[in-house]
Amino acid sequence: MLLLDRFDFFPRGVIEIEMEQREYTNMSIVLDPHLLIRYKSAYVFYVAKDNLELAKILTEGLHKAKADGSFDRLFEHHFKTLFERLDLPNRRIIQLNNSLLPQEMLDIDEHFWITPKDLLEKSPSKGSS
Repeated sequence: MLLLDRFDFFPRGVIEIEMEQREYTNMSIVLDPHLLIRYKSAYVFYVAKDNLELAKILTEGLHKAKADGSFDRLFEHHFKTLFERLDLPNRRIIQLNNSLLPQEMLDIDEHFWITPKDLLEKSPSKGSS
């Protein structure tokens, strides 16, 4: 659709973009280096609805990992260099509301939502410890 000029851009997730850019190198598609379209989107674990114990264990584990910092360290280990390569904190951010996200997702505590600036501001290479 992009190649046929049916639209001008196609937003992709930060985690997807580099892989797709490599996959489609033979096409005249480029990554915009200046914009970031931001909206809440969630990666979730699904368990069988009758497996409440597993849901409880996962939820408690994620809360503990967030509280002790291991969640952030793991996230940073996997995504910090990607955020740096894409220079996310220095892009013009267009903030959208995700009307498709269920209310229970919107009610998740704010400290679980990741932002590019939060991740990079914690980085020792940016002057903090």
